[in-house]
Amino acid sequence: MDPILQPVDDKLRNQAQAIALLQSAVDLQKSVTVFDNLEFLPWLLAPGASANTGSTGNLTIATQSVPTTTCAWFKTQPHGEYANAYWYVKNGPLPKAVTFKYELSLMFATSADAAASQAVELDIQQVIAGMVYNTGLQWNFQGNQLRVWNRQGKAWVATGNPCPRWTPGQWMRVVFETHRDDAKVYHDAVTMNGIRTSLGQSFSSVNLGLSDMLNCAVQLDGNQSATPYAIYRDATRFTAS
Repeated sequence: MDPILQPVDDKLRNQAQAIALLQSAVDLQKSVTVFDNLEFLPWLLAPGASANTGSTGNLTIATQSVPTTTCAWFKTQPHGEYANAYWYVKNGPLPKAVTFKYELSLMFATSADAAASQAVELDIQQVIAGMVYNTGLQWNFQGNQLRVWNRQGKAWVATGNPCPRWTPGQWMRVVFETHRDDAKVYHDAVTMNGIRTSLGQSFSSVNLGLSDMLNCAVQLDGNQSATPYAIYRDATRFTAS
């Protein structure tokens, strides 16, 4: 090596080491908690209809598989139009966590499954001392809209992004990123098969007096014809920091 370059190389190496140590310290302070391989767990099924809105409606027969070596599935068999099923897993409460990443792979195995889905939703709900911090993402296939959830207003809000039906037999790798502060929740971005879309929507949190929790969920929405369908899921991870 050229002796003139040696001091420069040493300086860059020392800077890189210092940056790595600093990043490690930052990560430690963040207290990152990872819940991995959630597809291998039996998920809880919320009772009733429209589990996260407080409304009533038609019910469904909701079933799931828990695999040992392969992917899992959720299935809904609606008893009436627009019935839905909401499955969730407990990851908390982790009251100090303010940043969340929900990752999973989803797939409609058949054309009939893809055509029958009114919408598929992801949900993240944290409750601290009764205050609800709730973010949600909806692929509204029927309306061709990607939407986010406003818990305070009990309404889905369009992001301006289209949402065509997914190709049957094709895995969709999803990464849903959100965060919160003391007063609001923020829908940051969703990444679909490597393509990241900024969501840029925030809403006020709401005090509902619920017990402390930190859950992630999947909801399947039935169509007007109450057509049954299933969705496969795999490689499910939830990260809180």
